[in-house]
Amino acid sequence: MRTLSILSRLVLLSALLLGTLVASNLFLNRQLSHGADTLAQEALLVERLTDTNEAATAFGDLKYWITDLAVSLLMHW
Repeated sequence: MRTLSILSRLVLLSALLLGTLVASNLFLNRQLSHGADTLAQEALLVERLTDTNEAATAFGDLKYWITDLAVSLLMHW
């Protein structure tokens, strides 16, 4: 390293630092993209769970009203 001039050392160091910066940015962008994909999948899962809960509630209401109708018909006879 002593045989290189100061300018050569600065250029080499700058290239090394720039390479490190580019590599870290590529890594972080990949991780961010993966996180965004995971978040989108979780949002879809929450939407499905919400729909399932609404369907279960509606079915419970239907069972209640059918039972109420059956009791009303029995009391009517």
